[in-house]
Amino acid sequence: MLGLVWVARKAITAEIDPAISEAISLGFIPKFIDLLKNINDNEIRVEILWSLSNIAGNKDEYTNIIRETDIQYFIIELIKTCSLEVKEKSLWVLGNILANNIEMRDKLLTTSLLETLYQIFYSIEIPKQLIDSAIWVFSNLTQGKPSPPLDKFTRFFPLLKSLLKSESKSTVNDTLWTISYLTDRNVEAVNILADYIDFPLIIKSIASNNINDIIPALRIIGNVCTTDNGEIVRKIYQLNTLEILQQLLKDQTMENLHKEACWVLSNIAMGPSECLIQFFDCQLFSLLITYSLTYPNQCVLYFTT
Repeated sequence: MLGLVWVARKAITAEIDPAISEAISLGFIPKFIDLLKNINDNEIRVEILWSLSNIAGNKDEYTNIIRETDIQYFIIELIKTCSLEVKEKSLWVLGNILANNIEMRDKLLTTSLLETLYQIFYSIEIPKQLIDSAIWVFSNLTQGKPSPPLDKFTRFFPLLKSLLKSESKSTVNDTLWTISYLTDRNVEAVNILADYIDFPLIIKSIASNNINDIIPALRIIGNVCTTDNGEIVRKIYQLNTLEILQQLLKDQTMENLHKEACWVLSNIAMGPSECLIQFFDCQLFSLLITYSLTYPNQCVLYFTT
C-alpha cells in the first residue's frame, strides 16, 4: 500500500507538470481521504497529506474540492496525536485550505485549531520547521476582511516578539505578516498590540534588503501610526524611522515600494506636531516634494497644523 501511495504522491508533487487533474479525474481524493481516516500508519499518512497539500495549493477549483470533503476537521485531530512529520504535513494542508478564504477561516476559528497551534508554539520539543508551518497557518487565520475578532488571538500576542527573533527567515516573515494583519483594523487594536510589538526589529526589517520583509514591516508601521497615542508614534520617530524611509525613497532598486513608503510617511505626519520638525531636519520634506512632482499619483501627504 505504501508503495502505491508513494508513486501517486510523486506524480502529484512533480515539479514539472504535476498530475493533479489526472489524479482528481481518477477519483484519488476520496480514496486518499478514506485511507487517511482508516489506516493508522504514519508513513502512509505523510504521503497522503503531502498529495492533498499540493492539490489544495495548486488552483482554487482544486482547493475547493479538498474543502468540500471536510477533511480539514479530521486533520486538526491528526495534529494532536501523530508524529512530527504528520503534524508538519497536516499544517501544510490546512495552510493551503485556509489561504484567501474568509468562510473557511471563520469555520476553522470555531474549532480547536487555535488551541492546537498554541500548544505547538509553547512546546519546548517542537523543531523549527514545525514552528515555520504553524506560524504560516496562524498568519492565514489572522488575515482577510472583515477581520476576525481580535480577542481570538489575544493569548498569542506575547509570542510575537520571540517569533520575530527566530533564526528562521520563514518564521520571521510570517510573523511580520501576522502583525500587519492584526494591526490593520482600528486604533483600539493598535493600542492593544503596541506593547507586544518589537519596534526596533520592525524598523530593522525596513532597513534590510529583503523585500519580502520590508513590505509587511512598512504596513505595520503605517498601521500603527494611525493610533491616537502620541507616545507610540514618538517611539517610532526615535528609531531613526524617517532617515530609513528616506533612504528607501532614494533607492531606485526599491521603486515599487516607494508608494507604500509615502503612505507610511503620511500616517507618521499625522502624529504629534512637534515630531514634524524631524521631517525638515532630515530634509525629508523637500525630497517628498520632489518625489510628488515626479510621481504625482504615488505621493500624498497630510500634515497636522
